[in-house]
Amino acid sequence: MSQHFKSFRILVFSEAPVTAVYVSIDGTLLGAAQSLKAPLYVLYWDPQSYSKGLHSIQVKAEDSAGRSTVREHQFTLEENVSLSFRFFQSFILLTDHYILAQVIFLSLVLFNIALIVVFRFRGPPTLRGSSGLFAQVCLALHLISKTNIFFYSIVLFNLCTACGPWFIGEVIDGHSGACFAFGVFVDGHFLEGSLTFVVGTMQVVFFNMPLTCYLCWSLNLRCRGNCFRSHFRRAGRLQTLAVNLLMLLLLVWQAYSCYFLLETYGLLAFFLSPVRTWALGLGLLLIHRAWTCPPLRLREYTADTKATTTS
Repeated sequence: MSQHFKSFRILVFSEAPVTAVYVSIDGTLLGAAQSLKAPLYVLYWDPQSYSKGLHSIQVKAEDSAGRSTVREHQFTLEENVSLSFRFFQSFILLTDHYILAQVIFLSLVLFNIALIVVFRFRGPPTLRGSSGLFAQVCLALHLISKTNIFFYSIVLFNLCTACGPWFIGEVIDGHSGACFAFGVFVDGHFLEGSLTFVVGTMQVVFFNMPLTCYLCWSLNLRCRGNCFRSHFRRAGRLQTLAVNLLMLLLLVWQAYSCYFLLETYGLLAFFLSPVRTWALGLGLLLIHRAWTCPPLRLREYTADTKATTTS
């Protein structure tokens, strides 16, 4: 707020006609704001009277239905006086949310890729005398990183999510383009995205990463000689039912995203969508491959073995 502002401009919304808007400063009624054109109300004031210190402005709105609401905010006209906010309010006001969403999105994608790349070049895990959760996680990551079809599919899919087009189609009525995580290209013009990184983060959290985890879990059971039917009995029925049900729900969510893409951007975008339609097909293919590939013996993935199996 500046001393050059000679009036308060207030937006008031209500289902019923607004009857009055009162403005008070530091508990003293300043006057009733006048309607210029609903929902805009204006009240002129003398800012010089409040040029020093910290003040509180209070706005009370009333409508014809007898309802009223009050909003209050602090303000100062001095440049060297700063307002103090709680942590959450300061985070909302001072954070560049576009940069934050971009950092979170890229960090999740890089983490999903880097994890299996690291295990790709690591030696086989030592499981002798250890069957804990950490050892099983290492084995599962070792299995998926050393099996070519899973390793390259996951890496390329995540790279496409971060860098490649999400879909190609009629972005605007009569104008075709391509949507990326960082924005949209339409007829040779680039439009920087605002919520695309948020959508990308949801894609990674609710499909990319769960798919990687589910494939690791499936390969771990498969290399022990389990098939899709038998693992319900051997690995614990409740646990396996919960894991498979969760993955099924995420696949349904991905399928709904494909349907939403079809309804919003048309048939071309539906068929030319690596991150939606193609990703759903890829996920189903990899899950089928994980449960039907030849069983891998656990001893082949211990540190005692000189060679690892790839496919």
